[in-house]
Amino acid sequence: VRKFLVGLGAVQCARDPCLFRLAMGDGVLTLALYVDDMLCVPTTDGAYSEFTRQLLAEFDVDEMGEVASFLKLEVTRNWAAGTIVVRAAGYARFMPDKFAIWRKRCGQILLRR
Repeated sequence: VRKFLVGLGAVQCARDPCLFRLAMGDGVLTLALYVDDMLCVPTTDGAYSEFTRQLLAEFDVDEMGEVASFLKLEVTRNWAAGTIVVRAAGYARFMPDKFAIWRKRCGQILLRR
């Protein structure tokens, strides 16, 4: 996927290789790519349409619509208020188990289960 994105002209972030910016059509897309998950944040509908057209021509992917969750982060958008809230509750529950934080005795732990 990286080769495809760079081929379209996407610029990979130097600090985080999972992030890309791509000028396309009448807008710009910010893309977060992690293994087989991609989050696409376009500045215009036209840029999104052009990008998804090319992506779907190259790969067998499912377009999931507006994001509700991504990598255990919960995303809520209030169109009327013009806000986006990202909650990490699922991530906060997942990471301690993944890395066995609760079983380690290395000082005071601020998180509570």
